[in-house]
Amino acid sequence: MTTTAMSAARPPAPSPLIETAIQLGSDNSVSLLQFLGAAHRRGRLLPLLREAVVEELIRQQADLLGLSVSDARLQQAADVFRRRRGLVTAAKTHEWLASQRLTVADWQQLLEEEMLEDQVREHLFARLAREEFAAHPEFYERCTLRMVVVAREDLAQELLLQIIEEDRDFATLAEEHSLHASRSRGGLVESILVTELPGEIRDAVCGEEVGRVIGPVSLSEGFCLVRVETRAAAVADRATLEAIELRMFEEWIQEQVSAAGVTFPLLDVLT
Repeated sequence: MTTTAMSAARPPAPSPLIETAIQLGSDNSVSLLQFLGAAHRRGRLLPLLREAVVEELIRQQADLLGLSVSDARLQQAADVFRRRRGLVTAAKTHEWLASQRLTVADWQQLLEEEMLEDQVREHLFARLAREEFAAHPEFYERCTLRMVVVAREDLAQELLLQIIEEDRDFATLAEEHSLHASRSRGGLVESILVTELPGEIRDAVCGEEVGRVIGPVSLSEGFCLVRVETRAAAVADRATLEAIELRMFEEWIQEQVSAAGVTFPLLDVLT
């Protein structure tokens, strides 16, 4: 083999930047592999790798659809970003970028990635979201609930009897017994779309009258009593349609990830 061929086949020597992730004074450092290994052991690396997969799949889909972000829309997004963070001057914006160790180009790429994601979602699912709403408006009513989740069905039955026969206060029972995060609020779950509820609860409350206690409903975490406090008719407003789009988009992403046959060779090096 000639010298030229050997030179072409040999990978370039790692730069100091690639070898060293953190420099501690003049004598000590943390290598990039050490840093990545620590992130992996703490469960932080795999989520980042999965995010990178999703970003790449979205970019590929945007290319297939011929989508791009115009300069005008990019400027609009930059203005919104700055207002939300109080970066009212160019100097404050550059100061913030410096504090994050980001360049203007990094920032623009971040904005563009976020906007491309929105465009892909809207292109694929805006029409389907409207059709889904029209077909199943009952799933997109907005309601307020109270719920009690307990570990055993017999306890759920006992609490139901206390509510019906002893006129016990639902909120008090939730505070005393519920395993759900809403316990401190007396079981109150405010202004939620029916379709955002767990499937078992969604099916139980669909069409039920306000004020009636439903259950026990079997859940993966136990048994639930539910009472619909308020119910508002479904409205095809922007927030509701975006919620439908987002659910469809997340399901699509999962399908794309599964079909892509993703592997993470980096993790093999670290384990």
